[in-house]
Formats: sequence, structure tokens, C-alpha cells
Amino acid sequence: MVHSSISPSFRCLKIARYISLNLFNPSILVWGCSLALEFYTKRPLITVSPSTPIAEAVKKMASANVGSVLVVDDDSKLVGIFTERDLVRVVAQGIDLGTPIEKVMTRNLIVLTPDENINSAVRKMIDHGIRHIPLVDKTGRPIGIVSIRDVLRTYVAGCSPP
Repeated sequence: MVHSSISPSFRCLKIARYISLNLFNPSILVWGCSLALEFYTKRPLITVSPSTPIAEAVKKMASANVGSVLVVDDDSKLVGIFTERDLVRVVAQGIDLGTPIEKVMTRNLIVLTPDENINSAVRKMIDHGIRHIPLVDKTGRPIGIVSIRDVLRTYVAGCSPP
């Protein structure tokens, strides 16, 4: 439970500490927040095609101030995600930034569906050690994305949309 006498920055630190201490303990439930994921479908999605060069995808991420881009095919179906962690791997391996994103994107996706809630998102983040989870519709098309930043803002806001 969030107390109003605690400053938002202190609450954020406590939440971040809680998550970091319990990141590898899947038996711990993260609060009891049941906020629906519908809120996360209202923002514009940052997407690229599989043939997009890595450098172009990174520029999109930087201009939108986000940590990931969704990779979609010609039918707008989700085929991958490229995150800051993927970029670190690309740079460490010396991969040319002109390489198509499909060569370096994450393909084995963990996704959320509209019938799940924010607590489900947190559970998947903890279980799989990830910080970005696409929200997809029944056809596999992305309709939103939930990031660890979103989760922290939600809990700091007292389990309401940030």
C-alpha cells in the first residue's frame, strides 16, 4: 500500500529496491495491483519493418525516448522486438549498424494480451528477466507495450494509470 506522506521519489526508490531484491524470486507476488492493460494501448507504437537498418531503428528509439521498437511484418503482425539490451549486444559484437534489424532482433517473444493486468506484466518481467513486453491482439498484431518504467510509474501513482 502506498502512503501519501511518502514522497513520490522515495516511493519510486522503494519500489525499484523491492523489484531488484525480488527479481529472481518468482514465488513473491508483486503487490496486488489489477490495473487493466487497456491504458497502455493509447500511446503511439514505435515500429519498424524487418529490413530496417539497426541505425534507423536506434534513431527512432532515441527520438521517441523509448527503450525498444517493435518489429512488424507487411501484415502488421509482431515478428520481433529490438531493445537497448539488443543494441548493447550488437555494439559488443561489432555488428555493422547497417545490418537489417531482423538479423539481431529478439524473436522468442513474451507477450501480453488485453485480458491480463499490470500484475501479470510484472510477473512476466520477473520470470523472464525482461523490461519491455508487447501487448498483442488476438491476431498477433501489437496494440501496446508495457515497460518497466510504466510499471514503476503505475505503482508510484498508487496502482492507477501514470
